[in-house]
Amino acid sequence: MTLKVRVFNKYGVPQNLAGLEKSIFFFNYEDGRVLEKKSVKIKRPDRGELLVELTDFEVQGLPLGLGQNFMADLTINQKKHNVLFYKALNIVSENGRKVIMQ
Repeated sequence: MTLKVRVFNKYGVPQNLAGLEKSIFFFNYEDGRVLEKKSVKIKRPDRGELLVELTDFEVQGLPLGLGQNFMADLTINQKKHNVLFYKALNIVSENGRKVIMQ
């Protein structure tokens, strides 16, 4: 399942990701563990758009709920950025399985 996210700078402008060197996304599991995703795809670097691919197995461990937060550490042009995606993750139950609702 693919989660599409956009990164904005502190002024609310899309962050240019052309120099993205490293990225780690952090998602909280129901049991308190943390899922770390290190591989993302840059969809549109000029608009700050990234695609984070989560397997069905990984999604099943996430808690149900709308408006969940998750974080990422991004290294852009040798500068580390800590990013909070506030209320950006929606996990719902569909036919007995958890899915990402965009």
